[in-house]
Amino acid sequence: MNRRAALKMGALGGITLTAGCNGVRSGSASASDATFLPPVVAEGALEGWAQVGDVQETELDVPVPGLSVYQSMALFENRAFLEEMSTLAMADISAPLSTFFVTRVNFVGPLGGVAVPDLVETQVTPVVKDQLRSQGVEDLGERRPATGSVEKTDDLYAIEGAFHVDGQTMRGYPLPDGKTTEVTVEAATVDMRLVYGIWAPRSGEVYVAGGAFPTSPYQSVSDPVSLTGDDETGVTVTAEVSLPLDRPDHRGALLSLVDAVGERG
Repeated sequence: MNRRAALKMGALGGITLTAGCNGVRSGSASASDATFLPPVVAEGALEGWAQVGDVQETELDVPVPGLSVYQSMALFENRAFLEEMSTLAMADISAPLSTFFVTRVNFVGPLGGVAVPDLVETQVTPVVKDQLRSQGVEDLGERRPATGSVEKTDDLYAIEGAFHVDGQTMRGYPLPDGKTTEVTVEAATVDMRLVYGIWAPRSGEVYVAGGAFPTSPYQSVSDPVSLTGDDETGVTVTAEVSLPLDRPDHRGALLSLVDAVGERG
């Protein structure tokens, strides 16, 4: 059976997850606390992307007396990509499969003797991982150095993960003989990768920007379905579901967004 017919019956439809970030104290940022708003992104760079939820401001709990650290994060999803995949699937795909975030970390207090990059890694990266988990990305590995062409970043990292799609039962699945039946599509896993850069545009601030994207297609098959024709001849068919989520331009497009991040005044 073909991919379009299977996905039209909802093999990936209805996956809706809420994005967010965890921390000691959080809330929506406003003009009154503009000191801690996220960095800006160049106008036009986010074409096809849409912000998810409000800007979140979090005060991180750091083990440095007299030092307060505030993180503000804005999260976006690639709506153009989801619409493209939905068109191919002939179903509404609402899973957060391509995201971008931009974060500003403000250090308020004495920085003398504080290893800021290490502090960012130990305090901010776990929050970023929590944000990914809240979107359904699981099995997150350890961060590793990554290569890239973003000149402004001091360090570029990658973290591997996975997005699990539960098995689903599809009713009214079309068969070659014109009839319909119920088929069960097996659970499947989409490999995900988080790539993010860290840099310090000025003293007392660190920027973190990057995102997650699929690195494997969605593929699944149904349980075998037995058909018997009028001549009592029997055949067995399966529903094969495949969606090319792993576009080759994901990484380059994401790094272009990181490169479009500018300083907040």
